[in-house]
Amino acid sequence: MVKFLLWTIGLIIGVPIAILALNVFLIYVVYPWTHTWNVSRMDAKNDLVWEQAVARVVTVEAKLGTKERTETLTTNIVCYEGYFATAWNLKNGGPRTGSGSKSIGFETLQTKLPTGGTLDINLRWLCREAFRTDVDELPLKLEYSDAHIVGPEQSLYCKFHSATRRSAANILHTDAGRVSFPYIVALKEQPLRSLATRSDMGSSETPSISSGFTRRWGTDMRRSDWKSEKGCWGDGSGVCNETMTNYCGKNPK
Repeated sequence: MVKFLLWTIGLIIGVPIAILALNVFLIYVVYPWTHTWNVSRMDAKNDLVWEQAVARVVTVEAKLGTKERTETLTTNIVCYEGYFATAWNLKNGGPRTGSGSKSIGFETLQTKLPTGGTLDINLRWLCREAFRTDVDELPLKLEYSDAHIVGPEQSLYCKFHSATRRSAANILHTDAGRVSFPYIVALKEQPLRSLATRSDMGSSETPSISSGFTRRWGTDMRRSDWKSEKGCWGDGSGVCNETMTNYCGKNPK
C-alpha cells in the first residue's frame, strides 16, 4: 500500500516535471538548431531562385489630392516566389519552412505631404495578388492596403482604416488631402537576377516583427488616434496633439 502510494505521488510529480524538461529541451536546444538548419536549406533554395526564377515587376498607382496639387503616385516593386524559414513561436509552434511570394524591399508607396508629414501606404498582399493576377484583369484594387501619416519627428503616426474597403474610393480622406486606394496598373516579367542581386533578396529567415510598417519605421513609433468628440488627433493619454492634427488633417472619412 505504501509502495503504491509513493509510486502514485512520484507519478503525479514526475510526469509534469518530465514534460516541462522536455519542452525546455525542445525550446532551447532542438528548435534553435532546427531553425538554423532550416535557414541554411532555404537560403540554398533561394540561391537557385535568384539564378532561375522569373520575377514580376509590379507598377502601383494611387491618386493624391491636396489643396496645393493633384498628382499620381507611382512605384515599381519587384516580386518573386521564394522560400522562407520561421522560428519557433507561440502562434505557429515549432520551426517551419515554406514558400510564398516576396518582394525586394518593402511593399509600400510613400510620398511627402505639404503638411510636412510622410504618407506611407502599406501595400498589403501586393506580391501575392501580383502572382494571382493576369494582365487582362488590370487595374486591380489593393483593397487590403492601409495608410499612415508619419510626423517628421518619427515618433507619432496617424493610422487610417476603411470600414467598407470594397466600395470606398479613398484609403485616406481628411482636410489635409485625399488618397485613393492603390491599384496594380501594370505587370512585367523579367529574370530575377537581372533586377536584383542575391544580397538584395536577404535571408530566408522570417523577420520576428511581422508588421511591415514597424519594420520600416521602428518599434518606438506610437499611434495617434482620432478623437471625434474633440475633433483632433491625440496620443495614448487622450490629450489633443495639435502638431499631429496639422500633419494628418481633421475630419477623417
